[in-house]
Amino acid sequence: MKVILDIAIVLKGKHVHTMLRKEYDDTELYPIPGIKIEDSAWKDAKVPVSITCNFDGGYYLLNFKSVEIAIEENYKREAEMYKGHGWKRPSESV
Repeated sequence: MKVILDIAIVLKGKHVHTMLRKEYDDTELYPIPGIKIEDSAWKDAKVPVSITCNFDGGYYLLNFKSVEIAIEENYKREAEMYKGHGWKRPSESV
């Protein structure tokens, strides 16, 4: 099954956010509540806030707590940092 990681980068106090996604094809991973996921974009492993299994689509969707940034320049820098680690907008991930 495919594993899809989703995270939002949010500009605090504004209606601005960037959704980012990272996909892993044909993994033997079966995510369970409390699982810690490591990624090169993160200093420490993160626990998904939700895990959805879609048997028809053949994937697990793991959603992570949003990253909230207060300053617009830092918000843009954070989104670019994630992209540098292989994260993409969902429309680019297909």
